Amino acid sequence: MTEVHRYKAVTMISAAGATIGYDPHGPDVVMATEFDRVTAERDALQQRLNAADQRIDELTSPFQSRVQPWLMECFGPMIAGDREERNHRFLEEALELVQACGCSAIEAHKLVDYVYGRDVGEPAQEVGGVMVTLAALCLANGLDMHESGETELARIWTKVEQIRAKQAAKPQMSPLPGAYPQRTPQ
Repeated sequence: MTEVHRYKAVTMISAAGATIGYDPHGPDVVMATEFDRVTAERDALQQRLNAADQRIDELTSPFQSRVQPWLMECFGPMIAGDREERNHRFLEEALELVQACGCSAIEAHKLVDYVYGRDVGEPAQEVGGVMVTLAALCLANGLDMHESGETELARIWTKVEQIRAKQAAKPQMSPLPGAYPQRTPQ
């Protein structure tokens, strides 16, 4: 903010134009144009601070709670809450990530057989394992998982209509193109 020029009021003049008094140590006064300029600068800075505070609030709310509005807007409550659909989409994205990081289809198939040959885990513990191993995978590949998540969330908000159209065109209740009549919505 720029400096305001201040003046000493040594002689005060009434609204009618009469001299009120003389004080060599009178109060500081500023010109109306200077006051208006500085007030406008202050207001603009306050707006920028408010916008920055709002962005901080958005970024500090948990990521999961910021994904939910997109999920509901894009798919509605039925598809958003369909556990099989969410399982399939998560597995698809996880496979795309490891493929992009160099995992082969043969390695992926071996890991599927290994995992499904063991006892079923507890979901909350497995989520923790996913979070830890995702962070480790990102570290090993020089990726920032938080930045990547924020970038993707911002990107998919711009593609809601395209994602809805893609969802509407695919066969219902299917992890892949094809019909699975034994599946019913949850």
